[in-house]
Amino acid sequence: MKQVSVAFYATLNGKLSFADRLVSWWTKPRNSSTSKTFTHVELRFGSQSTTSITQREGVVHYEESKLLQSKNYASFLTVQVEPQQYRDMQQMAVSFCENKVAFNTRGMVCNFLPILRCCFASSGQDDAGFYEQVFCSQYVVLLLQEGGFVSWLDPAHTTPNDLYEALKRGQEGFREGFNAKLFKLMQESGHKLALPRGLG
Repeated sequence: MKQVSVAFYATLNGKLSFADRLVSWWTKPRNSSTSKTFTHVELRFGSQSTTSITQREGVVHYEESKLLQSKNYASFLTVQVEPQQYRDMQQMAVSFCENKVAFNTRGMVCNFLPILRCCFASSGQDDAGFYEQVFCSQYVVLLLQEGGFVSWLDPAHTTPNDLYEALKRGQEGFREGFNAKLFKLMQESGHKLALPRGLG
């Protein structure tokens, strides 16, 4: 078995654009299981690498050592997967990176704000169904669906908060994860990581 983790940020580099703040605030479930408002989400492939999408660079991959430098992680949800699921998700991530899929700013804002959603919503797909643009939670949901998870979610209309709530329900086998190195780093910096029960 292999391990895949979804990493949730409570802030992104300590700075949020007005659009990030507005969408995060507007879309946070009112009966949320956490007091945090998540603004970004990434997918980790075991301890090998992490894949994400940024507004500046589009889809990116980096080593775990770089991931552990961030103090913005608020929660990890982890699941065990079969090797074929792991490969399918990795291949899709590599394909998005190689095709230079860009960040879907319009989709991130317009897909979630009712006054804009009716006229300007964007899936980021071209006429042939290929993705040219995605935003972070859309990207992670697409990868999870490639691995056979969260089939009921609409990627183009799922926020980091929505994804967190969906995975926390436990239907897909995701559990709160823990990384000792990250925990030590965050203790030293004064930041708090949401810990699994029994560890906090």
